[in-house]
Amino acid sequence: DGTIAPTASPVAPTASQFEGKGCPQAYAVGGDYSAGDKVEYKGRVYECKQWPYSGFCGQANYEPGTTYGNMGWNPLGWC
Repeated sequence: DGTIAPTASPVAPTASQFEGKGCPQAYAVGGDYSAGDKVEYKGRVYECKQWPYSGFCGQANYEPGTTYGNMGWNPLGWC
């Protein structure tokens, strides 16, 4: 019919998805992290990416939320 209907806006992760569940453990450099592991770093929650990127998760200079952190971590929301 040629009409355009609006679509739902994307929803950014919020703290509410972690509400009542508590924060995951704090990130520690050198930790033994695997794909899917969740950590808290500076008030945000991050998830370790799937292999081969999960190899970055425990290394120094790849902390979540830092310049190179996106190589190993996906941000999920605030804690």
